[in-house]
Amino acid sequence: MKIVEIQPNGLKLVKSNGELIIVDFEECKSNWIAYKKRKNELIHEGVNDTIIGQRDSCSDSPYVEFFTKPFTKVTFESIEEYKKIRDTINEYGYRTVDLS
Repeated sequence: MKIVEIQPNGLKLVKSNGELIIVDFEECKSNWIAYKKRKNELIHEGVNDTIIGQRDSCSDSPYVEFFTKPFTKVTFESIEEYKKIRDTINEYGYRTVDLS
């Protein structure tokens, strides 16, 4: 999958077969909050409410996995590409859980 556009509310990806995928950050955030509630791990509403995915810079290919249904995983060929997307997500006010 390749990111073709990132905006403050989400991003557009293209799969190898040409299919367009839209990742909505608010949907990902809602899925995260619902997960934390199911696990009884959400202590206060609003805590961690900007989490939209998880990431790992130490895997063979750095990646970001978004909390869509099902999850959407984007791998990167370089650490620089990975950092650019990670930093852009942060600039837009969202966060990802670091698994590295």
